[in-house]
Amino acid sequence: MYSTPCGPCRVEIPYFAKLHAEEGLKGLRVIGDLLVAGDPVAKVDEAVVCTRVAGVLRGIVRTGVTAQANLKIADVDPRGDVGACFTISDKSRNISGSVLEAILRRFPLVRR
Repeated sequence: MYSTPCGPCRVEIPYFAKLHAEEGLKGLRVIGDLLVAGDPVAKVDEAVVCTRVAGVLRGIVRTGVTAQANLKIADVDPRGDVGACFTISDKSRNISGSVLEAILRRFPLVRR
């Protein structure tokens, strides 16, 4: 289905495929679904939450999570690349690299 060296991803991808096969038929959204602006993606209490942009559903909070007003509960990637749902984004990779560089500058490795 998707090629990835990530161990946790190899475990989760079959789960998402199964979830999509079972829940997608009920009108529920799962990671990897292609969305059009205005599509419902979640329900909070009785309120339906709709996406404002078209794209692929890249992430969503789990059922049962307590959500407060204005909490981001889903991520829609406007590029529409389903494969990107199961990889680390360039933005995340760049931010984590910058954090690591800052840590190493502050706490240099001491070789003995």
